[in-house]
Amino acid sequence: MKFGTTATVTLTRDAVGDITLHVLDEGPGIPEASLQEVLQPFYRLEDSRNRDTGGTGLGLAIAAQLVSQMDGALRLANRPQGGLDASVRLGRGGIVS
Repeated sequence: MKFGTTATVTLTRDAVGDITLHVLDEGPGIPEASLQEVLQPFYRLEDSRNRDTGGTGLGLAIAAQLVSQMDGALRLANRPQGGLDASVRLGRGGIVS
């Protein structure tokens, strides 16, 4: 949400009980070549240094690590109309009732 103005959040559960959370923003997205790199600690896009957003490059890395510890997956994808789709998928094993 640092780079987008608004976001839509959806939560779905499939037939086997896996849960997927999508955060869809309307920001500039992330260059395709950097979609995996931004999940690494301290990685920052060059353009982000010119913004007033600050940050250390840890947010997505921490999120990815936490989701991984819950046997889930964090995925980033650019939306065709612009913006980013950040999704977290948790299987039944990673969900606490």
